[in-house]
Amino acid sequence: MNFEQEFKENIYEPWRSEYVNYEEIQFNLNQRRWTQQEFESTIRSEADKVELFINKKQREIESRIAYCERMLSSQTATSSVYETTDDTLTEVLLDLNDLSKYTRTNFLALQRLIHDALFDNSSQLMHWLRSKSFDKQRFDVALVKISTLHDLCRLRGKTRAEYPSPGDETVEKAKYWVHPDNITELKAILLFHLPMIVPNPEKQIEPSDSAVSNVYFDNPHFDLYQGRLQRDEGAEAIRCRWYGTTESREITVERKTHHALWTNGKSTNDKLHLDVDQVNDFLSGRYTADQYAEELRQRQTPKETVEDNYALALSIQQSIHEKGLEPVMRVFYHRTVFQIPGDNRLELSLDTDLTYLRETEGRPKDAWRRNCDYPFDSQEVYSFPYAVLETNVQTPPPEWLSRLIDSRLVYEVPRFSKYLQGVAFFWNSRLPLVPWWLEQLELDIRNAKQPTGNFSGLSRSKSLKPLIDGKYRMGYLESQLERSSVLRRAPQRVSNPFDDPIWSQTDTLSHADSSYVDRGRITSASEGRHTAIFLDSESTDFLISGKRTPRSSYMQTERDERDRLFKEDVVVVEEGGKKEPAVKDEAEEEEKPKKKKKKDKEGGATVEPKIFFANERTFIHWLHFSATLLSAALTLLNFGDRINRIVGGLFFGIAFAFAFYSFIFYRWRAYRITNKPHLRFDDVFGPIFLCVLLIGALVLNFALRFNSPPQNNNYLGVNNTQSAE
Repeated sequence: MNFEQEFKENIYEPWRSEYVNYEEIQFNLNQRRWTQQEFESTIRSEADKVELFINKKQREIESRIAYCERMLSSQTATSSVYETTDDTLTEVLLDLNDLSKYTRTNFLALQRLIHDALFDNSSQLMHWLRSKSFDKQRFDVALVKISTLHDLCRLRGKTRAEYPSPGDETVEKAKYWVHPDNITELKAILLFHLPMIVPNPEKQIEPSDSAVSNVYFDNPHFDLYQGRLQRDEGAEAIRCRWYGTTESREITVERKTHHALWTNGKSTNDKLHLDVDQVNDFLSGRYTADQYAEELRQRQTPKETVEDNYALALSIQQSIHEKGLEPVMRVFYHRTVFQIPGDNRLELSLDTDLTYLRETEGRPKDAWRRNCDYPFDSQEVYSFPYAVLETNVQTPPPEWLSRLIDSRLVYEVPRFSKYLQGVAFFWNSRLPLVPWWLEQLELDIRNAKQPTGNFSGLSRSKSLKPLIDGKYRMGYLESQLERSSVLRRAPQRVSNPFDDPIWSQTDTLSHADSSYVDRGRITSASEGRHTAIFLDSESTDFLISGKRTPRSSYMQTERDERDRLFKEDVVVVEEGGKKEPAVKDEAEEEEKPKKKKKKDKEGGATVEPKIFFANERTFIHWLHFSATLLSAALTLLNFGDRINRIVGGLFFGIAFAFAFYSFIFYRWRAYRITNKPHLRFDDVFGPIFLCVLLIGALVLNFALRFNSPPQNNNYLGVNNTQSAE
């Protein structure tokens, strides 16, 4: 597929006019109709248009998020408020995903146009374009806010229960590449299942909160690289890690050991916590393990912890001294963690903006890192083209996760290592062995695999409603409206045709011992109670598995919410004791309208609220015409002569007939809509008969007035002329 075709397919139709005019600009370039100045002016104008639209949409999304925050922080937050806010956040999440795709698509279009132009100022234009930040994920802060509010709605404002420790179970790890086009969509899907971990909830959210930096150590022969690549027993990887910017004071010195002998062949990840001013002295040996252990004792650290940290510090210093290790490379990325707090059975981390910086050159002497932050200005920088998703599962993975990793959104790369990738890029010519996945970088991972499932991710229906894995999530407000006006036929119950269909719907819905599913909701009437359990597309089992879980499950205890991540889906029990899944979603109904019509004719057809409203509007229109005719009749009766009073009386009778007829047929249509929705409820002969009456009255008025012309200058019996003097 060429880029022009891909660009057209990625256009979101409501925003079509806001996209880069790629086709026209490319045509003018091919025809060589533009000079360098005209092309530059066009590119800058198109880029400014895109940036203005992004900023406008981003402000709209932020204002909607702020509104949701105010709703949830109010003292009167009820269950309906949580439901409504949850649906609003779902819409915001879909809009944010569309905006992210819009940003990415336009950036690639502008980048392709600059590359194809072949003008002298192409490099300058590209540098200016990158300063617009089109190629960076700018919506992470909004995603974190949505995750926090979404989790609050899921808990209904209650405190999360503590989970028991799963014990020493085997952790299954896997790593996947994620194309930049799919990053925001993947984050949005994960948010429906697991909340984001926020390091400091009390602090204002900033982009630097998710920043992670690692400085890796190795020697000129890259012994640590060779050991990790070949997975030798006891192979080490030593690094210094910090979170946020270089102003962070806490530095973690980590040592990863593959199949450590002292743990019976298990891989380990040991950590030491140092102040930033102690790192240089620790690496050089001036700050010894004895001094570090003494400081721990002064902090009243348990004796066992002091001994473990002392042995670790001594071992790391010995490895640095004996192997001649020094800082060789810094790895930077933004990490987003998805996990239920306190539950370690399922943890997912997504690393974006993966960037490598060489530390062998340009680093100050006697310093273990450069004093610079992302984005780096150095020429010795390598940006990895994909994001990296890592899954840690201690139990069998839930079904939604299995379907997700089988989709095109992710591409599995077993044993991928950020450190090995960076070394292989910077020092490829000096290495005897390179990782196997380097050849995979030449593939388009979006189409590199053939998924076995039918996972469709986030999309929109033909009516632009959000679809999650091809399924429509009924909003709370819409479901409330349907619950009060969507009725189902009950043949065995004889209704009064003059009963109001809206007021009497409770009796219709509470038919004895009935339980049915209607357009995505379960309605039941048992033991004298009327309940409506709404199918929640936000639950873990619904989102990816394609099956549905009642929304009321969120009203259960926290333990039920946690266990739902790993259990089978709930099915709906229909009349007759048969177990069937919930009815098909709106997207499937749009694809099969004929099948739906056939089902409606067989009975149990659903009636939308607009049908009742249309009936009421028709009744009001008839009354409006009757009132107009009645006004004319009263005028003729009060101010007319004998002929006018005769015609006025006739008009009065016709107006009464119109009003009575409209009332009768309003009740009759309401009865037909409620009990026989598959039959016609229009009136063919009534309006014709009334029109004949009205025309007859007008003809009678004309005939009487023509045969008995007035003998004076009065009009309607009132002298309205002045005699001439």
